[in-house]
Order: sequence, then C-alpha cells, then structure tokens
Amino acid sequence: MWPASTAANCAASVPGSWWTMNRRCRRSQRRDWGSTPRRSWPNLATTTSASPTCAPAAFLEVEAMSEAPDYLIDVGGLHNLRAVDSYAAAGGRMRPSRLYRSGAWELVTERGRAWLDANVKTVIDLRHPDEVNGAVSSRRGPPPTGLVAHSIFRADVSMAEFVSELNSLSGDGISSERYLDYLKVGAAERFARAVEILADESSYPVLVNCTAGKDRTGLLIAMVMDLIGASDEDIGTEYERSNAGIDGLIAYLAGVGRVPQGIDAEVRARMATPAERMRRFLQGVRAEYGSVRNLLGNEGVTEATFNALRERLVD
Repeated sequence: MWPASTAANCAASVPGSWWTMNRRCRRSQRRDWGSTPRRSWPNLATTTSASPTCAPAAFLEVEAMSEAPDYLIDVGGLHNLRAVDSYAAAGGRMRPSRLYRSGAWELVTERGRAWLDANVKTVIDLRHPDEVNGAVSSRRGPPPTGLVAHSIFRADVSMAEFVSELNSLSGDGISSERYLDYLKVGAAERFARAVEILADESSYPVLVNCTAGKDRTGLLIAMVMDLIGASDEDIGTEYERSNAGIDGLIAYLAGVGRVPQGIDAEVRARMATPAERMRRFLQGVRAEYGSVRNLLGNEGVTEATFNALRERLVD
C-alpha cells in the first residue's frame, strides 16, 4: 500500500475522487512505460481513496502487469478496440482490416484519432442520443470523421424509458433474455438498417461502437457473423473477447463521470461477456424467428443485401 504520510500529503494536494487521482497516476506511469503500450494498466477499481496521483512510481501498489491479448488494438482513448476478421465463414474466411469494433470514442487521443483517420471510413455509433449528449463535456475533440449516428433504440423515446421497459421485461442486468428483449422494443428494425450500411462497399472500412463495445455492438457483430456463415462457437468467442476490455471500459466511464457502483468484483461480474450468453441469444432468435436471416428479412433486408454483406466480408 501507499505509505500513509505520502498518501495523505499527495491526496491533500490533489483534489478530486480516487478515480480521478488514479487515472492521473496511470497517465504518468504510462509515459514511463514508453515502449510497452499494450500492457494492461494497474487495476482501476482496487486503489483506495488514499491513493495519490503524484507519488513516485516506487510507491505504487501495482498488480503484476500481463500482456494484453494480441487482438486488442491500443491507439489511445478508444477502449475495447479490435478487428473482427479471420474467422471461418461460408466459403472462406472473414477479410482482414474491414470490420472493427470498439467502445465509445469521446476520450480518443490525438494518436487514436490519427489511427481512425488512417484505418476507418465509417463509424456506426449505436448509442442513444441521450448517451452521446451526456458525454459531450468530456470530449477531447470533434466526432470521428465518417460518423453515422445509428441508435439501436428509437431516438424519440428517452434512454431512461427504454431501460425501464427492458427491466420490466427481463429484469435488471445483462442476459441473453434481455438481448432478445432488445428486439421487442424496436431494435430489430435498427439492426436491419445497420446491416444495410454494412452491405454497402462505400462504407468500408467500418468501425461499430456503442458505450462498452460489447452489448449492442456485440449483438450486431454476432448477427453479421451468423449471416455470413460463422459458427456459433466462433461468434461466442468473439463476444467473450470483450472481457479483455473491461479495464478500458471502467476508465472510460470514470472519464465521462459515470463511475461504476459497487466493489471491484461486482463491477467486473456485471461487465463480463461469457460466450454462452451470446450463443443462447442466437438460439433464442432461431426459436422465435427461425433464423437471424428471417428476423432481419422481416424488417426489410433483401436477399441481395444479404449476399452483398457476404461479398464485403468474406474472401
């Protein structure tokens, strides 16, 4: 732990919550790490309120750093960023460097913005306007080039109303049942329109994002993978990879003033993405609608669009 005198002196000299202090300390540490940008930072949710921001690195209580998974792309301020590619699909494999996914973009750094400009043409933001507007004051710059605001939930109904309705249908918390209920409150039509964007060659390369980059983004990616013939096993694996982005999500939420409530283990359990959850969602879609293709076809997606989607993403 921090020596008491050091912690007290530093905490007194730097106002703000422990989240703010811990983030500043991490930034200082990261500058020191230099050549190891892909290593994970110390655990955000285990530092106490006495943890200072200005104490020397020698006093940090830092868990042993482990290598971040190769699939996570660290560009600065864009959490849970990765490419969705190389998975087996019907007649081939997913094409590289075409489809990306991430969490929200408000805290993206200049380095991250340069990466977006060089690698992404269209950004499909699945968040509700209430969420986007709530993070405006935290933005480090303008929205990404090529941004398409495409809320999965209707923009004429508040996000709070949607959350209340979903809670009444499937209870509080993320589950495969809650994902299925997204479809019952209007999200099916919005997913269909997103698939149409992804079927258009002029959109590519594409980044899909929401707040965490795991729930709404995870559902769209799962449905796209299903449509091009990926296995349920691979779809679940891709969903589960968001577990590696939890530290970044916690940091983002703190950065926009939405500090997660609860002890570290509870927070991480709520944010977890077990592969079986997404597989159960797909099973539920098939049980209720016949297939993902039928679900989206009922919302107006044509066979030509389904075929075009495969051409865009499969070699």
